[in-house]
Amino acid sequence: MELKIARRIARLSKHELAQRAGIDVETITRLETTGGRDTVGELPYRSVVHLAQVLGVPPTTIFPVAPLLPPLPRLIPDAPLPSDPEEESDADV
Repeated sequence: MELKIARRIARLSKHELAQRAGIDVETITRLETTGGRDTVGELPYRSVVHLAQVLGVPPTTIFPVAPLLPPLPRLIPDAPLPSDPEEESDADV
């Protein structure tokens, strides 16, 4: 969910949200305009949490994040695929 949508659902103006979260209105405008892509990294984590608390949603709802860890390698090698019984019956014919 985008910040702007969450703000509208909460029936808050940009000024009200900014005041309650302790963030300036220009930052709220930039977050809504860019979807948070460029600006959210500049905010302290507590500001992101305050925004989410004011809106009543988890932080990742308004600012989705990529996983912090890379995918883990497979510890068990891929097992060979079982043969297709239909292929075996065709070969016998």
